[in-house]
Amino acid sequence: MTVAASGDETTRDHAAQPDRRQGGQRQGDRRQGGFALVLVLGTLVLIAALALALAQTSRLEVRRTANMAAAAKARALLDAGVALAVFDADRPLRARRFRPAGPPVRVALGDATLDIRLFEEWGRVDLNRSNPLLLRGLIAAAGEDGDTARAIADTVAARRGDTMATRAREDDQPRRPFLSVAELAGVPGVTPDLMRRLWDEVTVDGGPGRLSVATAGPMTLAALPNLSAADRAAVIALAAGWRSDGADGVADPGLAERAAAAGVELDPEGGLPIVGRTLTVRVRAAQDGAEALAEAVVVLSDIRSPVPYRVVEWRTPPRL
Repeated sequence: MTVAASGDETTRDHAAQPDRRQGGQRQGDRRQGGFALVLVLGTLVLIAALALALAQTSRLEVRRTANMAAAAKARALLDAGVALAVFDADRPLRARRFRPAGPPVRVALGDATLDIRLFEEWGRVDLNRSNPLLLRGLIAAAGEDGDTARAIADTVAARRGDTMATRAREDDQPRRPFLSVAELAGVPGVTPDLMRRLWDEVTVDGGPGRLSVATAGPMTLAALPNLSAADRAAVIALAAGWRSDGADGVADPGLAERAAAAGVELDPEGGLPIVGRTLTVRVRAAQDGAEALAEAVVVLSDIRSPVPYRVVEWRTPPRL
């Protein structure tokens, strides 16, 4: 009985071993299946992330390309604005659409807009030629105190080689003429804010003659040196009349003589030559949400010639 029972138990143990092996195999299969599922899900998530990133990159690239194209169109419009202003400058001063040192004039070209402003260089204070007293007065009119205005004007005069000025040597300024208005920012005492206030009033391309009152800005007119307060007020009134209603003549016969002695040109047409004249044209062009802003310094030749003008400098003005 005992032997028989032991044999039965041995038989049952042998019979149970395949079941246990099969159970362990099923558990291993389930673990492998779970790992494979995680791997597949992870792969799908990675593919989805890559697809999303690719879509975003494509959209950004399309947008960037569109913005570049729009900006290129806006930049091309700058040339159109310069041409419009140059051809208008051949007309009599009082008949011009773009008045020197006047407010911007908006021009529509299809779906683009151009804001054009023009400056005659003979109506601006020349950093290389103007009387230091005029420059000092201009800086004071821009809001600086007398000592600061005098120091800056002396430095400018010394840099350009005036024999009476020595401050440039003390400040280690170069001894040469200004090649661009932007170089004024390197003069000690000229802050970015002062530079913005002076930008429209100064030049390095002024004429060899007297300052043209008819094309000067209001700040420059307020800074005219060597004139009495009454004469300065009369000059400003004349300039305003020439710009608005075309008034001619000089009320005081002696005013023109006194103004000439002070380096001021009283001519309703500005005393400007046609050939060799220098203008600055500021154009803000906008199209399709893109905008471009630039200034062109232009030298005029005969307006009827195949090349009526040439651009000698492109520059970006400060945000005024």
